[in-house]
Amino acid sequence: MRKVMLAACAFFLTVGLTLAAPVRLVKYDEDKKEVKVKEGKKGEETEKTYKINDKTKFFDEDKEIKLEDAVKKMTGEKAAKRFDLKADGDTATEIKFMAAKKKAPAAQ
Repeated sequence: MRKVMLAACAFFLTVGLTLAAPVRLVKYDEDKKEVKVKEGKKGEETEKTYKINDKTKFFDEDKEIKLEDAVKKMTGEKAAKRFDLKADGDTATEIKFMAAKKKAPAAQ
C-alpha cells in the first residue's frame, strides 16, 4: 500500500511540474535572463519570475527557435503577450509562443 501511495504522489508531483500553463508576459530582463509573468485566472493572477538558461527551449507555434529570436518576440514592438510556459521549479524549461488570433472580417 505504501508503494502505491508513494508512486501516486510521485506521479502527481512530476505532472504538476511539467504542465504547460498559459501565462501573460509582464517583463523580460535580458541581463538576468529572467522572465516575469502573470499566471492564473483573471482577477486571481499572481506574478512569478522564471529563470532562462541554455537548456530552455523556445517554440514559435511548432517550430523551434533560438534564444535571440525568442528575445525579439518578448521585447519587440509586437511583443507576444501570451505564451505557454513549462517550468521545473523556478526555471523555465520550454516556452511556446501562441499564434496571434486573427480578427474576424467586419460584416458588411
